[in-house]
Amino acid sequence: MPIREADYSTATKTDERFDQLETRLVALEKRMATPESSGYIDRDCGLSESNRSPGPWWWRLWRGSAELGVDLSLLPRLFTDPRYRLPWHFRVGVPVLLFSFFFSGYLMPLGLASLPLVGKVLDLFLAALLYWLVWREVCRYRRMSTDLPASWRTR
Repeated sequence: MPIREADYSTATKTDERFDQLETRLVALEKRMATPESSGYIDRDCGLSESNRSPGPWWWRLWRGSAELGVDLSLLPRLFTDPRYRLPWHFRVGVPVLLFSFFFSGYLMPLGLASLPLVGKVLDLFLAALLYWLVWREVCRYRRMSTDLPASWRTR
């Protein structure tokens, strides 16, 4: 059965359309492969080479405190965003670490927490672990959330 003129023009249009879509997809894949072009932070959560650049200590401290402010302002949004699913280690880990931090004096065996050095080292360890867990989750939320302002998605 021969191909009619109308069928042939439709077939060429769909082939052209597929070619256009394929070139757009390849261009999009190339653009998303480079972290500079995308609006999201990289896998190191903002610790790219440009952010590790040396500078005066006071400038790095100021920039770090500004980023900490953004992270703290994202915490309520992280907990209340219905589209974002918190992982189990965050839902369980944060309350357990908070409980351990506040009641570390009662949780240490043989009253070792009553020794000033041991109790403070334990508290510092628990606080650092809690900070690391929250920071990691905020970085993940920054990567996953598409409706954040560009200044909050990148560092």
